[in-house]
Amino acid sequence: MIDNNTNTRYLVLLPDNHMALSSANCDIAQVNKSIEIKDAHIELSSAARAYELVGFLGEHFFPYEPISKSIGLEFDEDVRQYLLEFLNDNLSVIVVHNQTKEIVACLALALEYDGMPEAKLPNKKIALIMEYLQHKHEDMDVYKRFKCNKSVHFAFLSTHRLHRGKGLATHALRAALLFVKELGPTPVHVYGEGTSLGSQKIGEKFECEIIHRFKNEEYEVDVIDRVNKSIEIKDAHIELSSAARAYELVGFLGEHFFPYEPISKSIGLEFNEDVRQYLLEFLNDNLSVIVVHNQTKEIVACLALALEYDGMPEAKLPNKKIALIMEYLQHKHEDMDVYKRFKCNKSVHFAFLSTHRLHRGKGLATHALRAALLFVKELGPTPVHVYGEGTSLGSQKIGEKFECEIIHRFKNEEYEVDGEVIFKNTGDVKELICYVKEMH
Repeated sequence: MIDNNTNTRYLVLLPDNHMALSSANCDIAQVNKSIEIKDAHIELSSAARAYELVGFLGEHFFPYEPISKSIGLEFDEDVRQYLLEFLNDNLSVIVVHNQTKEIVACLALALEYDGMPEAKLPNKKIALIMEYLQHKHEDMDVYKRFKCNKSVHFAFLSTHRLHRGKGLATHALRAALLFVKELGPTPVHVYGEGTSLGSQKIGEKFECEIIHRFKNEEYEVDVIDRVNKSIEIKDAHIELSSAARAYELVGFLGEHFFPYEPISKSIGLEFNEDVRQYLLEFLNDNLSVIVVHNQTKEIVACLALALEYDGMPEAKLPNKKIALIMEYLQHKHEDMDVYKRFKCNKSVHFAFLSTHRLHRGKGLATHALRAALLFVKELGPTPVHVYGEGTSLGSQKIGEKFECEIIHRFKNEEYEVDGEVIFKNTGDVKELICYVKEMH
């Protein structure tokens, strides 16, 4: 889901003026004569200014653009390379300060055509934004609408943060509209998206036709569908837990996790109603990853996920043995505080990694953890901080496989309460290992 108000897509049909000048011959001086800007002038972008323009967008567009902000887009090298490719035509309009010669506003222009291959987007969050902007493609296809085969895409309308309120973005759009009329035979078909209140007001000011409106908060992506495309599991697939599966998942843990988990076994934990209620409460977010058999539809592996936050009140644990285990897992809390370590206030707790006893040895728990890591990156702004405990040899091996950082190790036989060793018979599992992972 993408937050923050409304996204609007605009179309502009420029009237026939019978001009057919190439961009190389277009005299930008004519545009400057038509538009008076105090202390600034219009230029076209150039190869020499490409990196400066990309840096300008990184500093003055993305940190303020609502959709990018809402998903925590980081302006990294992948985004820079995407922008350099997008701006490759060197047709973008920039407003340049007369004295400092720095860019103070811009509007990127890209020539496009019907059937143009989609750009490769290695940055997942840029890809997510592009999917959002294109998700109603059939309803707003410029080429079908106007029976044309070329268009000009207006994007990244932005103003230097210290020069806002001077109408510079309006000047940039006016200049771009004048300029594209010179690009070739008319009519010219222009389209763009208004993702901020400012760009939407400017779109209305120039009487751009609204071709579509989307409520940002209504856009949802089937993240699990994408996860399944990334992970191939023989005879099974990934799902998220649900209220309908809650009791089934709890029953699965009662049959396939607790009877085999070394710490629970060592103190003779009984899977009673108190434990069931504790699990239903823990799993209440319905964010747990389950591996489901394609034919039988039964759960064959799972990893429980719970959203947590700094200062979250401790759960009430009426079952004394569950309480004893939780005390053990948390007894070095100060040494392994996720929130202090990463200076964050939210985390995702991974727990109860388990596989159906008849389906072990197929790598299903590994698939469950891989799917969970892919999934949590979609939960909100990154980085996402994940933590969990490896209480069995299997879960510890998987933690190492995914290069999770070890935040603490405890020797089971060294943990005492009132002078008594609590976990005496944990077999080959001699220690508890606590992991964290920062996901970008």
